[in-house]
Amino acid sequence: MRWLWSLSLYGLLIATAMPADAQTSDGPCPHPGTRFRFSSGSDLEAVGSAGRGMCRFKDLRTGRTFERMVGAILASAPIMQPHLAELRSLIPLQVGKKVSFQYTAADDRGANVTWTITVSVEKYEQVTTPAGT
Repeated sequence: MRWLWSLSLYGLLIATAMPADAQTSDGPCPHPGTRFRFSSGSDLEAVGSAGRGMCRFKDLRTGRTFERMVGAILASAPIMQPHLAELRSLIPLQVGKKVSFQYTAADDRGANVTWTITVSVEKYEQVTTPAGT
């Protein structure tokens, strides 16, 4: 069965003790060739695993390839790049693992603001879809 992992950004989530606490995952990537269409109009195709929880994708419009951690976190994002080693410590995924770091930048009014960013493994779910499990 496939596992659906919830990663939470920009907030502290408290995981309650459940039998899921012992479950782990290496963060499998979508099968190469799997296509995604987003409401923004972009179309992506899974290329394969880049190792250590990183998945490689290709933008079908531009042909540009990029990596996302566990298919969700854009590895090239300026906010994430300095913290990739910390984020990789979440792999293998396990309920209750979390990483926090500070990010300072200008807000929408130009004032310097510091945010605390927390990425946590909140829960897992077994998912059955019309395409199978």
